[in-house]
Order: sequence, then structure tokens, then C-alpha cells
Amino acid sequence: MTGFRITTKIDDNSRVRIKLDGSMDEHSDFSAAPSEFIEEVVFDFDDVDHINSTGIKHWVQWISSVQQKNQNLKFTFINCPKPIVDQINMVDGFLPANSKVKSFKVPFFCETCDKDMTFTFVYGREYDKKDGKLVLDIPSNRCERADCEMEPDVVEQKYFKFLK
Repeated sequence: MTGFRITTKIDDNSRVRIKLDGSMDEHSDFSAAPSEFIEEVVFDFDDVDHINSTGIKHWVQWISSVQQKNQNLKFTFINCPKPIVDQINMVDGFLPANSKVKSFKVPFFCETCDKDMTFTFVYGREYDKKDGKLVLDIPSNRCERADCEMEPDVVEQKYFKFLK
């Protein structure tokens, strides 16, 4: 586990992008992050490697205070690893109102090769909303060998629950 860092920048679309890095735990300090935004803020969780109950508590308190300052603020989540997806599914308030998850990681496993891989699911590619219903396209046959087939290494009903 590593320390926790927050990096803020403006992306190519002039949106505030906050990159979270390391372990979200009792040492996570969100006070260094900006808390006032205009229209939208993008959270990039790509380098978050761990989250515990205290980190969850700090996150929910901070994100709630951000949302209270601007009720119309839009939140976009990208590159969410499995620990973050698990919290989105379990913890009320982890994903604030007006949020969209644009990309998240899905662990896959190949029984033939005994190999683990993680793939990024992207909105509009592996999942989408059509007529108000979730359309989920779980790719198969992504293993490097022709005689192998990788499958999601998650309980699909639970892991993809937040998309509904």
C-alpha cells in the first residue's frame, strides 16, 4: 500500500480533473483538494490501489460537502478499479447524485492459462443505456491464446449493479 495523493488539473475539455492515487485510508486527506467547482468535476481513480472503511468515511464526508456547495454539480468517474466499484455498489453516498461512471475496471480470469487480466469497460463501448435500459456487452475470448477464453472474475449481478 502506498500513501495517498490528490492531483488537480484542467483537462482538454476545460473540466477540472482530480486524480486520486494510492490508498484511501485513515491517512487520506481531502482538504488539499478543491471543493468548489462550476459545472462538472472528473474523478480519475486509476491509481487507487486500496480503500478501507476509514477512507470510505473520509470520501463520503468530503464528496457530500462538495455536493452541498453546488447541488447542480455533475460528477464523472473514470478508471474505477474493483475496490472503488465495490464501494459504489455497497455504500450509500459513495457515488453522489448527478454522477456518471464513464469507465471502470473488470477483472477477468482464464482457467486454461491460469491468468488474471483486468479490462477497462467504457460507456458507449461495453455498456450503454438504450430506451432507459442497461445494455451490457461482456466481451469474451480476450485471452492471448486462441484456445482460451477469459471470463469476468466477478459475480455479475453484484458487480454491475451500479449500472442499473
